[in-house]
Amino acid sequence: MTKKPRKPMSRYTRLGIVLTIFCIIILIAPNLIRYVMNMQAARNEIRQEKKYIATAAAEVHTPEQHLPVMEHWDLSTQGKMKLVFSNKVLEDKDADLYSWIKSAAKIWNDALGEEVIEVTDQVFNQSTNTDLNVWPADVDFQIMVGVKSYSNDEILASTTIGGNMMWVSTHALDVWRSDKIEPEDYKSGAVIGPLGIKKIKQIHAQEAVHTLTHEFGHAFGLKHQGTASDLMSPMVGINDANKPSKIEIDSVEAVRYIAMNPNVLNYMTFVNAFDTEYRQYSGGVNVPANYVVINDEITN
Repeated sequence: MTKKPRKPMSRYTRLGIVLTIFCIIILIAPNLIRYVMNMQAARNEIRQEKKYIATAAAEVHTPEQHLPVMEHWDLSTQGKMKLVFSNKVLEDKDADLYSWIKSAAKIWNDALGEEVIEVTDQVFNQSTNTDLNVWPADVDFQIMVGVKSYSNDEILASTTIGGNMMWVSTHALDVWRSDKIEPEDYKSGAVIGPLGIKKIKQIHAQEAVHTLTHEFGHAFGLKHQGTASDLMSPMVGINDANKPSKIEIDSVEAVRYIAMNPNVLNYMTFVNAFDTEYRQYSGGVNVPANYVVINDEITN
């Protein structure tokens, strides 16, 4: 029994298949190219950050430099942090920023096991209440959230040393409020293919909360530290840890104890006081000798 010869595809069928493949390529190719470019940019930035961290770590020579905290924090003598908003923020009626701040505060409060950060809806004048060194005297607030422009668009936010301001850049707010994602906004490779507005907003909110959680770490006195993927690493990335590590939590607890008991500094150095209290919260161990601490002149 012989097989019937297969009927050849018609010219129109072949043309349809070719057009279908062509359309698929047209749809996929731009997204694939963007993904490859994002991944390459991400690898380059990770290499740069690791190089920066290694270089900075090599500059640590003294016990003070190896401390993961600065001798400054924005806490009351009850170990709490009351947060208020600049009138500039409220003028913009930025409900999103308020929500992101609340979410970032909750991450730290959950990590510390109590409400340490109190986010209020109080408003203060930004022009007359900036960069005050308020510790250890208890005043109306410990942190004011304000907005300002930076010449460098890569700076999303910063917390002042010796002050009580958490600055959010106007550029960051524009990015986080946007319903679009540009390649230069997120070079982590996390954005693949076409995204709907809902997903884009979700990604922006994730980045906003992560950045503000990082800034709360500075307000607690934390330096840049850890690996490139830790919360307090110097360059904030969308795929970094979204909550503090055990070392970061124990460091904050030690700082809070000193803030609540400043008299300990009358009979021991800050280094000794921190080391003593850190061991109380870490289970008797010191900060690892190989733990990377970066002594930036300005935290951001």
